[in-house]
Amino acid sequence: MIMSPSATGQFRASYVKTDACIIKELFDMNFREVKKFLFLVQKSKSISDFNTWENDWRKRETKNLTHLIKKIGIYRIECPWTNNRIDRNTSDPFFQFLEDTVSL
Repeated sequence: MIMSPSATGQFRASYVKTDACIIKELFDMNFREVKKFLFLVQKSKSISDFNTWENDWRKRETKNLTHLIKKIGIYRIECPWTNNRIDRNTSDPFFQFLEDTVSL
């Protein structure tokens, strides 16, 4: 699932056709999630050649995502949010939207 801001201010789910851009978007999203962890690993100096290790990890992650995408569908969830957050007024409708979407 890829989350993005809604241009209409409404929740919307749509199937996403898989291509290289989608794989990159998923990878970028995953990398943002582990950025702090990678920073701590680098800072700890527990891996002697961190840059090579990180590059190899990125290649493996891209390969894994590419493989997984062939087996599962990808959906884009568009959400009305501000400052990359769903605000308090839309959190309950968001969870209801997800529940309704998953149960289809």
